[in-house]
Amino acid sequence: MSYLKQYLTLPDETDSSLGFKVKSINTKLGAHLYKGKRICELINNSNKTSINIKAEFGGIVSELFLKIDSTINIGDSLIEVKPCLHPTILGNICCDCGVVLEKNSNISQENKNEGLVSMLHSIPDLKVSKEEATRVGNEDIKHLLDKRKLVLLVDLDQTLIHTTNDNIPPKLKDVFHFQLIPNGHWYHTRIRPYTNSFLNNISKLYELHICTFGVREYAHCIASFLDTDRKLFGDRILSRNECLDPMSKKANLSSLFPCGDNLVCIIDDRSDVWNFAPNVVQVMPYHFFQHTGDINAPPGLQKKENDNSKDFSPNKDKEKYSEEEEDKEQKDTVSDENEGKTSEKVESDLHLEEKEKSSSEKCNAEDMGTNIKSDLHLEEEEKSRSEKCNAEDMGTNIKSDLHLEEEEKSKSEKCNAENMGTDIKELQEASEFEKGTETDDPDDITAIKTDVVPKETKENNDPCDKETIQNDSCHKETNKYDDPEDSAAVKNTDSDTLDVDDDDDYLLYLEDILKRLHAIFYKDYDQKLKMNKEELPDLKEIVPDSRKKVLSGCHLVLSCVVPQNTALIDSKVYHIATSLGATVSSKIIAKAKGKDHPDLNYTTHVVAANQHTEKVHQAKRLKNIKIVTPNWLWCCAERWEHVDERLFELTDEVEKTVIRNPPMHCFVNANKPRENVLKDKPVYHKPANLDK
Repeated sequence: MSYLKQYLTLPDETDSSLGFKVKSINTKLGAHLYKGKRICELINNSNKTSINIKAEFGGIVSELFLKIDSTINIGDSLIEVKPCLHPTILGNICCDCGVVLEKNSNISQENKNEGLVSMLHSIPDLKVSKEEATRVGNEDIKHLLDKRKLVLLVDLDQTLIHTTNDNIPPKLKDVFHFQLIPNGHWYHTRIRPYTNSFLNNISKLYELHICTFGVREYAHCIASFLDTDRKLFGDRILSRNECLDPMSKKANLSSLFPCGDNLVCIIDDRSDVWNFAPNVVQVMPYHFFQHTGDINAPPGLQKKENDNSKDFSPNKDKEKYSEEEEDKEQKDTVSDENEGKTSEKVESDLHLEEKEKSSSEKCNAEDMGTNIKSDLHLEEEEKSRSEKCNAEDMGTNIKSDLHLEEEEKSKSEKCNAENMGTDIKELQEASEFEKGTETDDPDDITAIKTDVVPKETKENNDPCDKETIQNDSCHKETNKYDDPEDSAAVKNTDSDTLDVDDDDDYLLYLEDILKRLHAIFYKDYDQKLKMNKEELPDLKEIVPDSRKKVLSGCHLVLSCVVPQNTALIDSKVYHIATSLGATVSSKIIAKAKGKDHPDLNYTTHVVAANQHTEKVHQAKRLKNIKIVTPNWLWCCAERWEHVDERLFELTDEVEKTVIRNPPMHCFVNANKPRENVLKDKPVYHKPANLDK
C-alpha cells in the first residue's frame, strides 16, 4: 500500500524568507482526513500574517511532521497519509473520509462494492467492510454470551398474527384496523393469544429480531402493536424492502451475523423461505380469518390453507352478529318504552277524566231536562240537590286531578332529564372520538383499535368506508393485547363488541421448546468453557438433535397413511417420524417368547387411519403395541413432545376425524440429505406367537 505525503506549498508571491511558525495543529495520528480539511495554522515570520493549510487528499494520518512553535519552510513535509479503505459507506459516500466514490477516478466501482456488508436491518445502504463487520460481529457475540442470551428471528404473518383484507365487522374484539397510505386498503390484524406473555418471557433469553416478507411500513406498524415501548425489538426489523433475495430470507443471515449463525434460532410457520435451514423451528400456523392465508407471501410461494370450522368468517358469523345487534335494539326499545310509559299513562288518564267529565255533564243535563218536563214542581228541589252533588264531585275530581298531574309531571321531568343526560354524554364521546382521529397531517398511517370504533360505523360492517380516519402514523389505544385470561374482564365490560372464541394456545408449547433449546446450548457452552475449548455450540445441530429426542425409542408401523404408488422411505409421514427420532418399518416386529434380539426394533406403535386393516388386527392381538391415529404423530411434531397415546386411540368415532395427509408445518423436506433416515431396508422378524 502506497502512502502519500503532503508538503508545504505556497504561492510564489508569498514572502518566505524567514520561514513559518507553527501556531496550531488540527489533526493527529490515526485521524481521518478528507480533502479540504484544515491541517494546521502557520504564522509568517516576515509579516506576521496567518495562513491556514488544508489537506490536498483524503486518508488516514500515518505520520505527523509538525510541532507547535517549530519553524518550517516551503517544501518541508507536513503529514503522511495512508489511503482510506472506506470501511463504512452510506450510499456512495465514505463515512470516514467523505469521498464521493462514484466521482473519484482513483476508486473503481468494483473496489467500492467489494467486501462490503450491510449489517443494519433498517438501513441497507449503510455498509461496512468485512474486517469491520467481523469486529462488530465478535463484539455482539461476546455481549450475548455475557448476558447468556441467544438470537431469535421472529416471523409475523401466521406466526404471531393473522391479517386479512376482507371486509369484517368493525366491532370485532381485539382486531386492529389500519392503513399504510391515506385512502389505501384497510388491513385487519388479529394477534395470536398469549403473544404478549410469550414475547416478554422469551426476551429474557433471546435477542428478538423481526423477519417478514411484509413491506417496511407494514412491518413497523405491526411492531408498534406488539412492542409499544420498543423494548423487545427496537430497530431490529427486517422487511421485504431490506431482503437481498425476494424469495428467501436466508440471504440476509450472512450480513446480519458475519461471524456465523451459531447463536441464531428461527421461528416461522414455513421453512421453505429459509431453504429448510436446520435451525428453524417450524410453528403451527395461526389461522383466525377464514379464506385468508399469508397475504405477504412472495409470488409463487403461496400455500393452500385449510380453513378451520372454528375460524372467524363474516358470512358465518353474520347471523350471530345481526342477532346481537337486534337484541341490543330490542333492549333499547324496551328501555324507551319504559321511559315513555309514565308520560303515556298521564295523557291517557287525563283523556279518560275529560271524557267521563263531559259524559257526566251531558247525562246531568238530559236528566235535568226530563225532570223539568215531567215534574215541574220538583225542579227547585232537584236542582239544589244536583248542584250540591256536582259541587262535591267537582271538588273531589279537582283535588285528585291536581295530585295526579303533579306526580306525573315530576316523573316526566325526571325521565326527560335522564334522556337529556344520555344524549349529551353520547355527543361528548362522539366529539372526543372525532378529535382523536382527525389530524392535519395526511401522511400518517392509521391504526385503530376496534374497541373505539365510532357509533356511526355500527350500521356498516366495513370500517374502510370511514373517510375521516386518515392518519399515517401507527397509533393504538391503551388497551393492550394480552392473554385471554387477562382480557376476559375487558370482554365483559364492553357489550358492543363481537367476541369470537379463540382457543389457540400453541405459543405456550413454543415457549417451552425455546427454553429447552436455550438450556441445552448454555449447558454445552459451559462444558466447553471448562475444557478451554473456544468452539461455540451450534443451534444448527442443537435444534434437529433436540427434535430427535421427541420419539426416541419408538418404532412405528404405518397403515393406510402412506399414499399409493409411493415408497415408504419417500413418503412425508416417514420423514416426519424419523425427524422426531422414531424408526419406521413396513411390518410389525414382535418379540418372541423367551427370545430377545437387541439388533431388532420391536414395534411399539401402529399409526393407522383405518381400524379394519391386517396390521391393526395383528397389533390388537399384541398387548404391548399401541394403536393410534396419524393425528398423534402430527401433534407430537407440533409440540415437540411425546403426547399421551390415550388421547388419539383409534376408534369408530375418531376414525371419521383422522387427518391422513400431514400438515405443511409438520413436513420435513424430502430433498435434503437423509442423514437420519434408514437407508437400508429394515430387517423383518416374524414373531413366533403372531399366528397363534
